[in-house]
Amino acid sequence: MFPEIELLVPALEKTIVGKKSSKPQQEAPVGPEAERALEVVKSALRVVIVVNSLPDIKSNRVWSEFLARLEAAPVAHSLLTSLTDAPKSE
Repeated sequence: MFPEIELLVPALEKTIVGKKSSKPQQEAPVGPEAERALEVVKSALRVVIVVNSLPDIKSNRVWSEFLARLEAAPVAHSLLTSLTDAPKSE
């Protein structure tokens, strides 16, 4: 069920936790660039929240493993928790 998830998960993961590489890490963005980068991550996490609310999604192995990796990433987990606990705006 949900074969499309296998295509969605890598893109979400790359957006949220970044790409693993052996290259030296560049300097962290500052100012407006950092704010835009954070908003992109938050948008991807909102997609995670919506997809996670689908019926039977938790029975998908790829999705469950992805969620476990997100929970293991401290920054991603704290952002996800803050978005989940945030009051809904109307």
